[in-house]
Amino acid sequence: MLLTTLVAASIAALSATTLAAPAGGPQQPVAPNQYLLRVDTTASGLDFTKLGYTSLVSYANTSLWIGGIKSQIYSEPFIATGSSGGIYFTSWHNVPTGGVNIVLYPNQTKALGTTIPHGGSPSPGGSLSDFNFDGTLRLNYNGEYKFIGCQDEEQKKLQTYQIFWKGADDVPAGLTCTAELVLYQVAGCDTVG
Repeated sequence: MLLTTLVAASIAALSATTLAAPAGGPQQPVAPNQYLLRVDTTASGLDFTKLGYTSLVSYANTSLWIGGIKSQIYSEPFIATGSSGGIYFTSWHNVPTGGVNIVLYPNQTKALGTTIPHGGSPSPGGSLSDFNFDGTLRLNYNGEYKFIGCQDEEQKKLQTYQIFWKGADDVPAGLTCTAELVLYQVAGCDTVG
């Protein structure tokens, strides 16, 4: 009886601090100095709840995504560190496993990318710094809010958007994009799945 009570209490405590894990899915711990990113789907004009997806940002194929990609084996929760300047992330899918920095191209409309694991320099024109969170914990780059979600026909089937920075007027050919994505920092959870 005591063991059953302890197990039930442990499960209840964990459930209170866990974010949206699929039934039977893996859990990943979130350290106190780490955070998640989520999209304000209402402000961004998206509704993932009817599709069964969360608004949390995922990492896959060296980029950031929202939507159905979360259920793909090659994606993982985006759990970041860094709050002023750069955004750092360690992926278990990278080979070698190691930390990467988020790269943004301020003068181009291009998907957010990453450096190579353990590498620090982006390709020419890319920036690793000037990411910040305002007083409401909304993500911006150098004081600007130009994040958009774009998808091609294949990504549309997955109900998935890749996160882009709209630094130029033209969206790459073959993509349809949302209006501005409103991205917020989520802190204070113990695990995510």
